[in-house]
Amino acid sequence: MEGSESAVVSTGPTGPTGPTGPTGPTGPTGPVAQPTVRDVVARFVDSLRPGCQPLELELRVGRATPGRFIATVAKGDVDRAVRALAAAANVVDSLEWRETNDFFHRHEDEVVRSSTGFDSDSFQMEVTHVVKRRVAAADAPRYRVACSSERPIEPERLRLATSVEHVRIKQRRSFEVKPPELASPLWRYDLTLVWAGATKAEAEVRQRAEPPAYEVEVEVLPDGARELACAFRQCGGPGATAALTAYLATRLEEIGQGLASVMDGVGVDDDDDDD
Repeated sequence: MEGSESAVVSTGPTGPTGPTGPTGPTGPTGPVAQPTVRDVVARFVDSLRPGCQPLELELRVGRATPGRFIATVAKGDVDRAVRALAAAANVVDSLEWRETNDFFHRHEDEVVRSSTGFDSDSFQMEVTHVVKRRVAAADAPRYRVACSSERPIEPERLRLATSVEHVRIKQRRSFEVKPPELASPLWRYDLTLVWAGATKAEAEVRQRAEPPAYEVEVEVLPDGARELACAFRQCGGPGATAALTAYLATRLEEIGQGLASVMDGVGVDDDDDDD
């Protein structure tokens, strides 16, 4: 492996401003251009305006294959990332390993993710139900930048009897990173171990008997993003939105290239490229 562990946290070289992935499928009039990182970030920046539906913006490390992105890395990559982030000066919050269970099932022709986990601070079980939809995504060879919506579903709307299609047991550790110019953290690094199966029992058997899939994700935090957007509006005038989009796109490309440069390879595919 080339590079140091500190490169996991640092940004690395500035990435290109054009398309980050290969040209997509051929359409009736020629190749269909795929979204660029800047295109994806622009959708997220639009959502920061008052009254707009909130969106999430995330980068996942893995590998792009024809028609699919496999968002897994090797075990050593996660180990190095944990050590580097634990020692980083700009990490302002570190959440210890926590286990949650994600159950994917259908409700009114939509896939719902129902998540359960124990909150050790309140000593209570937490349960959430959301529908996640991808708005846009751009792939580089070793990372994907995606913008998605998450809509909460009230428990009383769900059927009592539903067929679970997929289960993910996750153990995750998170680190929040704050740039010195902001009061709120802007980035959250999620390092996740995953055991998946068609049922909870199948996933539990794999958890006891098999190594997990390893995932590395970097998410833009909403409070930090809104603070950054406010700062750009105050200083940037009419071009503030374009300047914020360019800033976030460049930073995500730098982070993605920096992570990819210090990660050895790709781990086991858990057959699911979404949280």
